[in-house]
Amino acid sequence: MRPLTPNEALECAIQLARGGLHVFPCNTKKMPSWPKSKGGKGFHDATTDVGALTDIWRAWPGSLIGVRTGAASDLSVLDLDLQHETAREWVDQFGDLLGSYRTNLTRSGGKHVLFRHAEGVTNSAGKIAKNVDVRGEGGYIIWWPACGLGQINADEPLVEFPKWLSALGKKEERRERREEKPKKLTDRYVGSAIERAYETVAMAPEGQRNDTLNRQTYSLARFIHDGALSSADVIHAMSAAGSIAGLDDREIEATINSALRARSLNNG
Repeated sequence: MRPLTPNEALECAIQLARGGLHVFPCNTKKMPSWPKSKGGKGFHDATTDVGALTDIWRAWPGSLIGVRTGAASDLSVLDLDLQHETAREWVDQFGDLLGSYRTNLTRSGGKHVLFRHAEGVTNSAGKIAKNVDVRGEGGYIIWWPACGLGQINADEPLVEFPKWLSALGKKEERRERREEKPKKLTDRYVGSAIERAYETVAMAPEGQRNDTLNRQTYSLARFIHDGALSSADVIHAMSAAGSIAGLDDREIEATINSALRARSLNNG
Protein backbone atom coordinates (compact mmCIF):
# COMPACT_ATOMS: atom_id res chain seq x y z
CA MET A 1 0.00 0.00 0.00
CA ARG A 2 1.36 3.41 -0.95
CA PRO A 3 0.97 6.02 1.81
CA LEU A 4 -0.44 9.35 0.69
CA THR A 5 0.64 12.81 1.70
CA PRO A 6 -2.26 14.98 2.96
CA ASN A 7 -2.11 16.98 -0.30
CA GLU A 8 -2.34 13.81 -2.39
CA ALA A 9 -5.22 12.57 -0.25
CA LEU A 10 -7.02 15.90 -0.71
CA GLU A 11 -6.65 15.68 -4.49
CA CYS A 12 -8.20 12.20 -4.48
CA ALA A 13 -10.92 13.33 -2.07
CA ILE A 14 -11.88 16.19 -4.39
CA GLN A 15 -12.32 13.75 -7.27
CA LEU A 16 -14.54 11.54 -5.12
CA ALA A 17 -16.55 14.56 -3.96
CA ARG A 18 -17.10 15.63 -7.55
CA GLY A 19 -18.41 12.14 -8.17
CA GLY A 20 -21.03 12.58 -5.44
CA LEU A 21 -19.37 10.93 -2.44
CA HIS A 22 -19.37 12.84 0.85
CA VAL A 23 -15.77 12.73 2.09
CA PHE A 24 -13.64 13.95 5.00
CA PRO A 25 -10.02 13.59 6.20
CA CYS A 26 -8.95 10.67 8.39
CA ASN A 27 -5.65 9.84 10.10
CA THR A 28 -3.65 6.64 9.75
CA LYS A 29 -5.75 5.01 12.50
CA LYS A 30 -8.85 5.48 10.33
CA MET A 31 -10.24 8.11 12.68
CA PRO A 32 -11.50 11.56 11.57
CA SER A 33 -8.62 14.04 11.65
CA TRP A 34 -10.81 16.79 13.07
CA PRO A 35 -11.28 15.70 16.72
CA LYS A 36 -14.53 16.23 18.55
CA SER A 37 -12.63 18.03 21.28
CA LYS A 38 -11.83 20.72 18.68
CA GLY A 39 -15.33 20.97 17.26
CA GLY A 40 -15.26 18.11 14.76
CA LYS A 41 -18.42 16.13 14.09
CA GLY A 42 -16.95 12.91 12.74
CA PHE A 43 -18.51 11.65 9.52
CA HIS A 44 -21.05 14.48 9.78
CA ASP A 45 -18.24 16.76 8.53
CA ALA A 46 -18.23 14.87 5.23
CA THR A 47 -19.08 17.05 2.24
CA THR A 48 -19.14 17.25 -1.54
CA ASP A 49 -18.41 20.99 -1.44
CA VAL A 50 -14.86 21.27 -2.78
CA GLY A 51 -14.22 24.63 -1.10
CA ALA A 52 -15.41 23.45 2.31
CA LEU A 53 -13.55 20.16 1.89
CA THR A 54 -10.31 21.99 1.08
CA ASP A 55 -10.69 24.23 4.14
CA ILE A 56 -11.28 21.23 6.42
CA TRP A 57 -8.31 19.33 4.95
CA ARG A 58 -5.93 22.27 5.35
CA ALA A 59 -7.01 22.83 8.95
CA TRP A 60 -7.07 19.11 9.86
CA PRO A 61 -4.97 17.26 7.25
CA GLY A 62 -5.40 13.55 6.82
CA SER A 63 -3.60 10.92 4.77
CA LEU A 64 -6.67 8.69 4.48
CA ILE A 65 -10.06 9.51 2.95
CA GLY A 66 -13.23 8.81 4.87
CA VAL A 67 -16.42 8.30 2.86
CA ARG A 68 -19.74 8.72 4.61
CA THR A 69 -22.10 5.84 3.89
CA GLY A 70 -25.87 5.91 3.77
CA ALA A 71 -28.23 8.26 1.96
CA ALA A 72 -25.75 11.17 1.76
CA SER A 73 -23.39 9.31 -0.60
CA ASP A 74 -26.04 6.84 -1.79
CA LEU A 75 -23.63 4.12 -0.67
CA SER A 76 -23.98 0.97 1.45
CA VAL A 77 -21.03 -1.34 2.03
CA LEU A 78 -20.57 -4.98 3.00
CA ASP A 79 -17.35 -5.08 5.05
CA LEU A 80 -15.62 -8.48 4.90
CA ASP A 81 -12.82 -8.87 7.46
CA LEU A 82 -11.16 -11.76 5.67
CA GLN A 83 -8.28 -11.97 8.10
CA HIS A 84 -10.77 -13.83 10.30
CA GLU A 85 -11.76 -17.42 9.61
CA THR A 86 -15.45 -16.77 10.27
CA ALA A 87 -15.58 -14.23 7.44
CA ARG A 88 -13.71 -16.56 5.07
CA GLU A 89 -16.16 -19.36 5.88
CA TRP A 90 -19.08 -17.05 5.10
CA VAL A 91 -17.51 -16.08 1.77
CA ASP A 92 -16.99 -19.76 0.95
CA GLN A 93 -20.75 -20.19 1.34
CA PHE A 94 -22.04 -16.99 -0.28
CA GLY A 95 -19.10 -15.64 -2.28
CA ASP A 96 -20.52 -16.70 -5.64
CA LEU A 97 -23.41 -14.30 -5.08
CA LEU A 98 -20.95 -11.41 -4.62
CA GLY A 99 -18.84 -12.07 -7.70
CA SER A 100 -20.37 -9.41 -9.96
CA TYR A 101 -20.43 -6.51 -7.51
CA ARG A 102 -17.96 -3.64 -7.38
CA THR A 103 -15.40 -4.25 -4.63
CA ASN A 104 -12.51 -2.36 -3.00
CA LEU A 105 -9.63 -4.25 -1.37
CA THR A 106 -8.74 -3.04 2.14
CA ARG A 107 -5.54 -2.54 4.08
CA SER A 108 -6.16 -5.55 6.33
CA GLY A 109 -6.62 -7.92 3.40
CA GLY A 110 -10.40 -7.72 3.50
CA LYS A 111 -12.94 -6.37 1.04
CA HIS A 112 -15.51 -3.60 0.83
CA VAL A 113 -18.35 -4.70 -1.44
CA LEU A 114 -20.09 -1.54 -2.68
CA PHE A 115 -23.79 -0.99 -3.31
CA ARG A 116 -26.21 1.86 -3.81
CA HIS A 117 -27.84 2.66 -0.52
CA ALA A 118 -31.20 1.06 0.23
CA GLU A 119 -33.61 2.59 2.72
CA GLY A 120 -33.32 0.95 6.11
CA VAL A 121 -29.71 -0.22 5.72
CA THR A 122 -27.78 0.92 8.80
CA ASN A 123 -24.53 -0.04 10.47
CA SER A 124 -24.39 -3.55 11.84
CA ALA A 125 -21.59 -5.68 13.21
CA GLY A 126 -21.84 -9.45 12.96
CA LYS A 127 -25.57 -9.65 12.24
CA ILE A 128 -24.98 -11.39 8.90
CA ALA A 129 -22.05 -13.39 10.30
CA LYS A 130 -19.19 -12.73 12.68
CA ASN A 131 -16.68 -10.35 11.06
CA VAL A 132 -19.13 -9.69 8.21
CA ASP A 133 -20.36 -6.15 8.85
CA VAL A 134 -22.49 -3.55 7.10
CA ARG A 135 -21.81 0.17 6.77
CA GLY A 136 -24.95 2.11 5.91
CA GLU A 137 -26.77 5.07 7.44
CA GLY A 138 -24.71 6.44 10.31
CA GLY A 139 -21.34 5.08 9.22
CA TYR A 140 -18.30 5.53 7.03
CA ILE A 141 -15.52 3.60 5.33
CA ILE A 142 -11.95 4.38 4.29
CA TRP A 143 -11.50 4.69 0.53
CA TRP A 144 -8.52 2.37 0.13
CA PRO A 145 -8.16 2.58 -3.69
CA ALA A 146 -6.74 6.07 -3.15
CA CYS A 147 -3.77 4.36 -1.48
CA GLY A 148 -3.16 2.09 -4.45
CA LEU A 149 -5.08 -0.94 -3.23
CA GLY A 150 -6.95 -2.76 -5.97
CA GLN A 151 -10.54 -2.74 -7.11
CA ILE A 152 -12.62 -5.62 -8.47
CA ASN A 153 -15.30 -5.04 -11.10
CA ALA A 154 -14.39 -1.36 -10.99
CA ASP A 155 -16.38 -0.58 -14.12
CA GLU A 156 -19.56 -2.28 -12.95
CA PRO A 157 -22.45 0.05 -12.04
CA LEU A 158 -23.48 0.06 -8.41
CA VAL A 159 -26.65 -1.88 -7.69
CA GLU A 160 -28.94 -1.44 -4.72
CA PHE A 161 -28.05 -3.27 -1.49
CA PRO A 162 -29.43 -6.78 -2.13
CA LYS A 163 -32.53 -7.93 -0.32
CA TRP A 164 -30.96 -11.34 0.25
CA LEU A 165 -28.18 -9.71 2.31
CA SER A 166 -30.70 -7.76 4.38
CA ALA A 167 -32.67 -10.95 4.90
CA LEU A 168 -29.58 -12.81 6.14
CA GLY A 169 -28.93 -10.10 8.72
CA LYS A 170 -32.50 -10.16 9.98
CA LYS A 171 -32.53 -13.95 10.17
CA GLU A 172 -29.38 -14.04 12.29
CA GLU A 173 -30.68 -11.28 14.52
CA ARG A 174 -33.93 -13.12 15.16
CA ARG A 175 -32.07 -16.35 15.88
CA GLU A 176 -29.85 -14.81 18.55
CA ARG A 177 -32.44 -12.69 20.33
CA ARG A 178 -34.66 -14.07 23.03
CA GLU A 179 -38.18 -15.11 22.14
CA GLU A 180 -39.79 -12.52 24.39
CA LYS A 181 -38.94 -8.86 23.90
CA PRO A 182 -40.60 -6.07 25.87
CA LYS A 183 -42.84 -3.95 23.66
CA LYS A 184 -41.37 -0.74 25.08
CA LEU A 185 -38.03 -1.50 23.40
CA THR A 186 -38.59 -0.85 19.71
CA ASP A 187 -36.12 -1.87 17.02
CA ARG A 188 -35.53 1.80 16.21
CA TYR A 189 -34.76 2.67 19.85
CA VAL A 190 -32.32 -0.21 20.27
CA GLY A 191 -30.73 0.43 16.87
CA SER A 192 -30.18 4.09 17.72
CA ALA A 193 -28.57 3.10 21.03
CA ILE A 194 -26.17 0.75 19.25
CA GLU A 195 -25.24 3.42 16.68
CA ARG A 196 -24.61 6.02 19.41
CA ALA A 197 -22.47 3.61 21.40
CA TYR A 198 -20.56 2.52 18.28
CA GLU A 199 -19.79 6.08 17.21
CA THR A 200 -18.87 7.17 20.76
CA VAL A 201 -16.30 4.39 21.05
CA ALA A 202 -14.96 4.76 17.51
CA MET A 203 -14.48 8.51 18.00
CA ALA A 204 -13.05 8.35 21.54
CA PRO A 205 -9.83 10.38 21.92
CA GLU A 206 -6.55 8.69 22.81
CA GLY A 207 -6.28 8.09 26.54
CA GLN A 208 -10.04 7.63 26.91
CA ARG A 209 -10.70 4.77 24.49
CA ASN A 210 -10.58 1.87 26.93
CA ASP A 211 -12.77 3.63 29.50
CA THR A 212 -15.23 4.68 26.78
CA LEU A 213 -15.45 1.11 25.47
CA ASN A 214 -16.11 -0.13 29.00
CA ARG A 215 -18.85 2.42 29.68
CA GLN A 216 -20.61 2.01 26.34
CA THR A 217 -20.52 -1.80 26.55
CA TYR A 218 -21.94 -1.65 30.08
CA SER A 219 -24.68 0.67 28.84
CA LEU A 220 -25.65 -1.53 25.87
CA ALA A 221 -25.65 -4.64 28.06
CA ARG A 222 -28.89 -3.46 29.68
CA PHE A 223 -30.63 -4.60 26.51
CA ILE A 224 -29.36 -8.14 27.05
CA HIS A 225 -31.19 -8.30 30.38
CA ASP A 226 -34.32 -6.84 28.74
CA GLY A 227 -34.18 -9.37 25.92
CA ALA A 228 -33.72 -6.85 23.11
CA LEU A 229 -30.13 -7.86 22.28
CA SER A 230 -27.98 -10.94 22.66
CA SER A 231 -24.52 -10.78 24.17
CA ALA A 232 -23.18 -11.57 20.68
CA ASP A 233 -24.86 -8.41 19.32
CA VAL A 234 -23.12 -6.27 21.92
CA ILE A 235 -19.76 -8.00 21.56
CA HIS A 236 -19.72 -7.71 17.76
CA ALA A 237 -20.72 -4.03 17.73
CA MET A 238 -18.31 -2.95 20.46
CA SER A 239 -15.44 -5.07 19.10
CA ALA A 240 -15.77 -3.38 15.72
CA ALA A 241 -15.92 0.07 17.32
CA GLY A 242 -12.92 -0.67 19.54
CA SER A 243 -10.92 -1.81 16.53
CA ILE A 244 -11.70 1.41 14.66
CA ALA A 245 -10.70 3.38 17.77
CA GLY A 246 -7.26 1.78 17.63
CA LEU A 247 -7.41 -0.67 20.56
CA ASP A 248 -5.76 -4.07 20.14
CA ASP A 249 -7.83 -7.26 20.07
CA ARG A 250 -6.76 -8.52 23.52
CA GLU A 251 -7.56 -5.21 25.18
CA ILE A 252 -10.94 -5.04 23.43
CA GLU A 253 -11.89 -8.56 24.50
CA ALA A 254 -10.84 -8.02 28.12
CA THR A 255 -12.66 -4.70 28.42
CA ILE A 256 -15.90 -5.96 26.87
CA ASN A 257 -15.92 -9.11 29.02
CA SER A 258 -15.33 -7.03 32.15
CA ALA A 259 -18.21 -4.69 31.33
CA LEU A 260 -20.58 -7.57 30.58
CA ARG A 261 -19.68 -9.30 33.85
CA ALA A 262 -20.26 -6.09 35.81
CA ARG A 263 -23.67 -5.56 34.21
CA SER A 264 -24.63 -9.21 34.83
CA LEU A 265 -23.73 -8.92 38.52
CA ASN A 266 -25.70 -5.70 38.89
CA ASN A 267 -28.72 -7.20 37.16
CA GLY A 268 -28.49 -10.28 39.35
